[in-house]
Amino acid sequence: LMKNMTSPEKIKIFTPGNEIRCFGLLKEVPVMKGNSKTEFLNWILEIISAELIEKEIQTEALSEDDKKRIKELSEKIDKEGINDLVQSFAPDIYGYNEIKSAIIFQLCNQRNDKLKRNMRNKSNVLLIGDPGVAKSIIGDFAVSVSTGARKAVGGGSSAVGITASVMKEEEKVGGFRVEPGAMVLAMDLLFLAELNNLSDEDKPKLQEGM
Repeated sequence: LMKNMTSPEKIKIFTPGNEIRCFGLLKEVPVMKGNSKTEFLNWILEIISAELIEKEIQTEALSEDDKKRIKELSEKIDKEGINDLVQSFAPDIYGYNEIKSAIIFQLCNQRNDKLKRNMRNKSNVLLIGDPGVAKSIIGDFAVSVSTGARKAVGGGSSAVGITASVMKEEEKVGGFRVEPGAMVLAMDLLFLAELNNLSDEDKPKLQEGM
């Protein structure tokens, strides 16, 4: 929650995981011990303004030419299938049309309406293959074209880091906080690479989320 100092009546609300651009003043804050100041200093950023840089696609912002091209492509897909989409999906990778088609169908599935349905309607797609056959490149492309997508690497993250973790606050703050992982922050797509490198102990922890 941030109050815009340039317009006091306007309140901006962000959620954990949003990518924002902040402007502010870097200030020194003395570290207190009891009622007295110590020789140590902390730094805080006093935010003057902030804006969301990871925005949803706004259909009203599309030009008439964009809408016409989308309608023409939609009509062509209805008649001839999704071949045009497959050819433009990860174009640097030759072939794998069936794999690309599966991921396109997954990405195009309509997002759930939270007010009407609690069950997730997005499919899980599992890619298994030898090293160096472009699985990660295809996954990275899917992340790049999907708003609010996240990527996590099984070899570099534990299941706790992918789902959520409880962190202890600094002594002067006290208490604990919950930090969301990539699975929680992802809006429509989580690309989990190197799933096989997760420990056997961590794999069952992903079951509920998947």
